[in-house]
Amino acid sequence: MSDEEEDDLGIKPGTVIDSSKAKYVVIKLLGEGGFGAVFKYYLSTKQHAAAFMVEFDMNRIAILKLVSQERKLSHFTSIIDRGKKETFFFLVMELVGKSLADLKHQRPGHVFSISTGLGASIQCLEACEDLHKYGFIHRDLKPANYACGLGDKKRVIYILDFGIARRILNDKGELKTPRMTVKFKGTIPFASISCHRNTEMGPKDDCESWFYLLIDITFPQGLLWKALCEKNEVLRMKEEIRKEKRVSILSNFFSSALASSAMSDEEEDDLGIKPGTVIDSSKANYVVIKLLGEGGFGAVFKVHDQKDPTKLFAMKVEKKLETRKHSKLKMEIAILKLVSQERKLSHFTSIVDRGKKETYFFLVMELVGKSLADLKHTRPGRVFSISTGLGASIQCLEACEDLHKYGFIHRDLKPANYACGLGEKKRVIYILDFGIARKILNDKGELKTPRMTVKFKGTIPFASISCHRNTEMGPKDDCESWFYLLIDITFPQGLLWKALSEKNEVLRMKEEIRKEKRVSIDMHRIPSAIRKSP
Repeated sequence: MSDEEEDDLGIKPGTVIDSSKAKYVVIKLLGEGGFGAVFKYYLSTKQHAAAFMVEFDMNRIAILKLVSQERKLSHFTSIIDRGKKETFFFLVMELVGKSLADLKHQRPGHVFSISTGLGASIQCLEACEDLHKYGFIHRDLKPANYACGLGDKKRVIYILDFGIARRILNDKGELKTPRMTVKFKGTIPFASISCHRNTEMGPKDDCESWFYLLIDITFPQGLLWKALCEKNEVLRMKEEIRKEKRVSILSNFFSSALASSAMSDEEEDDLGIKPGTVIDSSKANYVVIKLLGEGGFGAVFKVHDQKDPTKLFAMKVEKKLETRKHSKLKMEIAILKLVSQERKLSHFTSIVDRGKKETYFFLVMELVGKSLADLKHTRPGRVFSISTGLGASIQCLEACEDLHKYGFIHRDLKPANYACGLGEKKRVIYILDFGIARKILNDKGELKTPRMTVKFKGTIPFASISCHRNTEMGPKDDCESWFYLLIDITFPQGLLWKALSEKNEVLRMKEEIRKEKRVSIDMHRIPSAIRKSP
């Protein structure tokens, strides 16, 4: 495989990007989101700093144009310039200050005072209200997506990142028809229950996310589920807490916002695949049973052979996108073909069939059982015994070793991306989801030249430090993620940073913990723990 074009745009400090209006010199990378990347820049003729982003979508332009003049002190950044280059689009905007997430981290107890928290939250809600007024929903409201202004606007809160925003009105100004199923969109701790359930979202879901934000930035205990990172665990807690009498106030708050959130098909989300859909290939016809999950690749469905319902498989589906030159399923197929025969009991699922339709590619594979994340959740204390945890971890590392042997890195190792087999293979661990895997060798079998900067790829609690720092990753980064996995599934206290959801906070803790002497003590606990295990 060649370099991933979506990762490397050749933009680094000192890069000059010109438009019909001006020339912009890149100072540094500020951050990344669903939209692409944001850089700080200055004009080549002046030392005036501002921000620009690459790979924006038209929703962003529409939102900023429509809503920016809604109030005297707008909560939306102003557009300065925009344009396109051969490999990317760019949008130049007003520069803002630190996010509420970063500011919160600096405060005693990592929360604002009640007055500051409520004042900030009211502005956040005003921004949300303005967005809804023009027929858009944000779908990813959280402290990291709000920031304070600079200079005389330092007390103004700005709403950011419309990368997964959605228009909910049709051309007639009516609510769009709801879709049957939608992908998870958002950030787990702040996502609404509708988002977790893969049902259509509307303004009330932004309000629910805003309420979680209010609790997160104002109350010392914060969100009760912030220590969890698995989607299903968080959903269970959000559902359970609504049933308890102590949160009757929350129930009243949410019940007042039960407006219908109806919308029409969104092309990138809805491929028309639902239970009962028949997908045919030259080999067989497959009947969809249910949606199993989603990842970087697209969606996974449980299917059966139409002629023999006892033959069950997993089918991965990836939408065809003009903006994506390389299919993620092609990477998956390449890996599974190469590595599946590496050992007698392979840790890679076998390919049953593959094909393409007008709007998507599909891959039919061997069906596996529950993920390590789901299995861990059912155990006492939500961890495996030392012997089970180490045994599973060794198989996870074997799978990782086989992958590296063929010149690939996974970049998203975590308990949710390993699963047990079924039947006679129930004790075999399988590695899953190669949606963001990368080939690190060139055609000559040599390591590719490292890129200057890369996008964050992975899952925050399990990401390597190099991943956090946006530097090139290699096999050692998979090994670092594997070590975090080992701690997560085996030790009751788990990862110390699992209670955090902000990338920079987690990075700080990962860096700090390496400097502390207590880490060496933790390492020496492992042999004694093994001796004590049954």
